[in-house]
Amino acid sequence: MFENYGDLNAEIIFHQQQIQQRITALAQEITQQYKDKNPLCVCVLTGAFMFFSDLIRNLGFPLDIDFIRCQSYHKTKNGDITKTMQTKNSVKGRNVLLVEDIVDSGNTLFQIKNEMLSRGALSVKTITFLDKPSQRVKMVQPDYKAFSIGNSFVVGYGLDYDEKYRQIPCLLALKSPKK
Repeated sequence: MFENYGDLNAEIIFHQQQIQQRITALAQEITQQYKDKNPLCVCVLTGAFMFFSDLIRNLGFPLDIDFIRCQSYHKTKNGDITKTMQTKNSVKGRNVLLVEDIVDSGNTLFQIKNEMLSRGALSVKTITFLDKPSQRVKMVQPDYKAFSIGNSFVVGYGLDYDEKYRQIPCLLALKSPKK
């Protein structure tokens, strides 16, 4: 399966089918709580784009979508948060569903959520594909999560290593990340 990826040394954590089944179940749960609220769903680019796309297609209610772009990883190191794109829609008076790829240190989630609340969002609930609580620096918890993982560096399903491997349809743990 990974023969076209050169020296990628990784193991599968979640297969594509497992991911899709979990997203369907998660979307049903969110639909029950948001079916009458017409929320603004905000995707944190770039890592969350696959999860966001699959998730919103499974939500059974009217919604608006928007995007914000942040970067906190450089190679395999979590560092300072760089925001390069703001939402186009106003969050004032809106119920916001903020969709992340991974919550590890919690710094990005903490910063974006507080910013949206300060801009007048009625509520901000967070949805993450992956929760990595062992790396938490800020004491934030996602409101909804697809999966929890240990302290592995993961790629695939939108997550990358130096902008590579996002298109892989499953989630992989790198056995020995490149330096």
